[in-house]
Amino acid sequence: FLLPTAQQGKRRANLADVVRQVDHLANLLGGTQNIGLGTDMDGGLGRDQIPVEITTSADLPRVGDALADGGYSDDDILGILGRNWRRYFARTLPM
Repeated sequence: FLLPTAQQGKRRANLADVVRQVDHLANLLGGTQNIGLGTDMDGGLGRDQIPVEITTSADLPRVGDALADGGYSDDDILGILGRNWRRYFARTLPM
């Protein structure tokens, strides 16, 4: 999901690719309110398929740092890294 088709299998994605994908989604969706990241670190992907800077879940704050470096506000970052998912689940899951 993070690399252009021509680059898939030729290199590993990095955090700059994550930011580029978030930029693309934000442009398509008109903002970051509906963007929520998942790690796929639960077995969905192998270690060689996650961004090179992420080796364990302890490295996940680096995603927020990369988004901040990419110009995203703290509110946008909090949403992307979890708040948007919480809002979605609160709206859609039965109580």
